[in-house]
Parts: sequence; structure tokens; C-alpha cells
Amino acid sequence: MDVTILFENTKPEGTGYIVDNGLSMLVEKDGGRVLYDTGRNDGLLHNAAALGIDLVDVDAVVISHGHADHTGGLLSFLQVNSCAPVYLKREALIPLYAKTPQMEMNVTTDPRIVAEHGDRLNFAGQLVEIGYGLYVIPVISRTYPLPTGNKILFSGENGRVVNDRFEHELFMVAKEGDGLVVFTGCGHLGLQNIVSTAKVAFPGCEIKAVIGGFHYEAPGIRDSQEPGENIEAAARWALQEGIGKIYTGHCTGTRGYSIMKPFLRDRMERFTTGMKIRF
Repeated sequence: MDVTILFENTKPEGTGYIVDNGLSMLVEKDGGRVLYDTGRNDGLLHNAAALGIDLVDVDAVVISHGHADHTGGLLSFLQVNSCAPVYLKREALIPLYAKTPQMEMNVTTDPRIVAEHGDRLNFAGQLVEIGYGLYVIPVISRTYPLPTGNKILFSGENGRVVNDRFEHELFMVAKEGDGLVVFTGCGHLGLQNIVSTAKVAFPGCEIKAVIGGFHYEAPGIRDSQEPGENIEAAARWALQEGIGKIYTGHCTGTRGYSIMKPFLRDRMERFTTGMKIRF
């Protein structure tokens, strides 16, 4: 299995990739090509072309949650690729906002996706096998605390704006012979809850790797930073659970990575736009 980071907050120096706060990965497994999230903008198309990847050949798309930094490239993708189905939760289409005393942003998924490509949307309400040994898991346990940075995120429900409960989040699992690879988007429901849910869904399987963001900060928004002791606790928990490898970036942030790395050492690696991870 190969995982290519098509869009992320960072890029190697000297490259021409388009980057911004967002995430998109291409997963190639068992003859299938699945796009996991689509970044913030058309940078997905630019970066894929720069990497020699033809998005016409993508077989399916999985959207981890409804925020625009993960769905922003979806409309352009659907205009390029005329057949790939999209797996997401129905709640990913509701109004979504980020708000602090200093700013307010609408981070809702573009409504033109429904208007123009609604027939390609597949709403996941329970575990779905999408093929190629890849599974979408839309119901996530809430045994462990959620990231505190969620307090700046809101959703529109029944004409009211309320604290986001992240009913729009899901995650993906790749099942391989030697264990599971878990894909998060922002991990708004927490690394521990996502991994625990994967282990219940696939009893007896080891967690070979986790790839994605853990929502320990939002760029430039101090109110979103996760307390250091919570990040340390997550790193210790990952060690205790025997997670083989963690590849992270995006909303984990530089600070979150620097706190986790001394605990996880060679089990943890920072990803960046253009990077290929091979299993």
C-alpha cells in the first residue's frame, strides 16, 4: 500500500506545490486508488499533476468531515473525475463555523457539490467496505476526552448555531495481513477514541499505523491550542496501545508534534506535501 500526501500545510523547500491549512491523501491499495479528503482549494489538482498523478483514475473519495479545509477541492475533483463515488456522513453538509472573539469563519462544504453532483454522494451510517481492503467507520466512541480546541467550532442545527458535536466525522481503515492502518482527518473526536473504535471494529488486529491530523491546534488561533499535558497523555497512550507508527501533520501542528515526538521517537514521523509513505 502506498499513501501520497497530495495537500498539507507544509511543503519541502524549493518545491512548487500549493499548500494551505488542509489535508488530502491518495491511498493506493490492492489495485484501487482512493482519495482521502481533498484539501482546501484547487491545490489538490495542481499538486497531483506535479506528482504525475491522474485524478481521473481515482476509484473513490472518502471525506473525513465537513470542514472546508478537507472538502475544498472536492467540487473541482468531481468536475475532473466523472465516476468516483464519494463516501461521507450526511451531517458533513450542514452549516459549520469557526468562531473566536476576534474572528468568525464559515467552513461549510460548498453547497454546489450537492446541487451538481448529489447523485455521487454515498452517506455512511454504519461500517462500509468500499473495496480494496478499505473500510469507512462513521460511528466513533467517545470514551476519552475530545480535543479542547473543538470549543471554537460550531454547527448550524434547526436554525441555531451550537457547539459542534462532530456527528459529521468518520475515519477510514485499511486492513492488511499484518494489521490495520487508521486514517484520520482532523481527529476532532480524539486519537484515542478513533483508534479504540477501530480495534473494536476489527477485534484481534494490531494497529500497524495511524496517518492524519489530531487537532491540537488551528493555525494562527491561540484559543485552539491543546494543553501540553493532554498531548503528552495521548503520546503515552499510543505507546501503551502498541501503535506501530504514527505519521502526522496538518492540525497536529509543530507544537503538538514536538511534544509527542520525545515519547514516540522513531515511531513518529511528520508528513508534508508530496511525501509518499509505503507499507
